[in-house]
Amino acid sequence: MLGAETATLDSSGEVTAVYDMSGVVPEQVAEAASSFVGDIMQVPDRSVLPRSGLSTLRFRPSSFCSFTAQRSAPRSGLSTLRFRPLPCNAVQVIEDFGRLTDSEETAASIGVYDGVHVGHQAVINQLLSEAERLGVAPAVVTFDRHPALVLRPENAPKLLNSLHQKLELLDAAGIEYVYLIEFSPDRAHTMPEDFVRQVFVKRLRVRSVVVGEDFHFGRARLGNIDTLRKFGMEMGFEVHAVKLLHHDEEWPEPVSSTAVRRALAGGDVRTAAAMLGRYHEIRGKVVLGDRRGMAIGFPTANIPVSMAMAWPADAVYAGWYTRPDGSRHMAAINIGRRPTFYEHAQQSLLEAHLLDFDGDLYGEEARVEFVELLRSEHRFDGIESLVKQLRIDVALSREILSAEPSG
Repeated sequence: MLGAETATLDSSGEVTAVYDMSGVVPEQVAEAASSFVGDIMQVPDRSVLPRSGLSTLRFRPSSFCSFTAQRSAPRSGLSTLRFRPLPCNAVQVIEDFGRLTDSEETAASIGVYDGVHVGHQAVINQLLSEAERLGVAPAVVTFDRHPALVLRPENAPKLLNSLHQKLELLDAAGIEYVYLIEFSPDRAHTMPEDFVRQVFVKRLRVRSVVVGEDFHFGRARLGNIDTLRKFGMEMGFEVHAVKLLHHDEEWPEPVSSTAVRRALAGGDVRTAAAMLGRYHEIRGKVVLGDRRGMAIGFPTANIPVSMAMAWPADAVYAGWYTRPDGSRHMAAINIGRRPTFYEHAQQSLLEAHLLDFDGDLYGEEARVEFVELLRSEHRFDGIESLVKQLRIDVALSREILSAEPSG
């Protein structure tokens, strides 16, 4: 805690010392935070900083905000919440709703927010405007997993981003608080009115709720915009519905996480990027491969990716590769089963060849962005024909990426 020392070195422990902070101004806190280079367990208490100054606080993605707390007695179905460290930047991530007894008023939105695509961003922009108009904190209520993993696990969609990535994106969008709810079978059976009263009214002290016009919630998706407006009139909060967006006037389907997944499945990473508002990104740790690429003059970073994540179709792409130090490199990327070398590979692998790079990437965390589809993957009749095509892929990647923004 800012101005206090605790036995546990976080805000959950017994206070062992208190320091006079009356002379400390927000600029000093921001300056100290900007030069921080170690790991942290919590962010400074937002009550000491003006909301307009919070954008200057940015902690390393590997840092964690810990909200560990003693489980309390059941409270209207909220006792199923789990407490565990979660990655975050400036945004505060809260899982224990019991800590919200004295929370500030909010303008809030709710949703899965998978992908945080341009439709989500339109909702967030309206939410930020509402929060500024009302002088309250902008907050998002989301879930620790995709609801389909609980409701219909056999048909659960591939995820566009991990929970870590989603929190980063919400932080970058300007959200101050993320209230993370464990989506369980019990939660799925909560009636719409009970959910609104428990979460929006009692816990978040919501003044305004902003959602997409197709929003549904509660048991069997019984709640919608009309029922939410009815509850708002009864319980004292406003409701604003944001119209669905189309990334292109000629494109009939509105922007949605499903539409992004469909574009990726077809290898159409340009359309996916238009709907996401950024390039689709896959993250993972570089592992040791069979070194075939190095042997033929095209070394690659091999990155296995969780099968729970949405991949672009097996093909060759031009894209960007970002290292942990922040350096960004042009790359020719292959996703596939390498049919020239393996006849019956069981799983696709992501291989990225960094242009104009000579170094060791093994063990590093990689971030790979997909810019444009180059060609489909196919089997070559020998190493010579493969190398010839790889040279073409590299040259085309360089041409495409030289015309793209690099950051």
